[in-house]
Amino acid sequence: PFTTREPVPGMMDFEDVRLQLIELPPITADFCETYVTDFTRGADGVALVVDMGDDDGPFAVETVLEQLKTRRRLLVDKLPETDDDPTVYHIKTIVVANKMDAEGAKDRLEIFKEMMGNRFRILEVSAETGLGLDTLRAELYKLLGVMRIYSKLPGKPA
Repeated sequence: PFTTREPVPGMMDFEDVRLQLIELPPITADFCETYVTDFTRGADGVALVVDMGDDDGPFAVETVLEQLKTRRRLLVDKLPETDDDPTVYHIKTIVVANKMDAEGAKDRLEIFKEMMGNRFRILEVSAETGLGLDTLRAELYKLLGVMRIYSKLPGKPA
């Protein structure tokens, strides 16, 4: 926590598409940068990263969800069909269970899955070993609902 102190933008390549990712500072029970809500308002999706190498990692997610909820940002698996309250922003979210190579990570993941139920898709990754990173790229692309359209001259190959 707190190695990221300000937003850090980056680009992710997936097939022939580039997606912009922005890493934000962590949210804790005691601290949430005020500008995080501004970033979430313009976000097309969220990758909520959980540290499975830390015993407190799975429990920190509830804190993040509550902090954002007080700021009228709801992280959801799927967007609601109707918008009852236009001041509340629903943001499509994937949960990324990172550090799955750490000792005890599988046990923490099982606890976390029990806590979350079916609220979110949970992807298992290890940034250290590369486990699941290709799947993460594909799932982030899918989360955004990007539609690619290729034009070509009539009668010519694509």
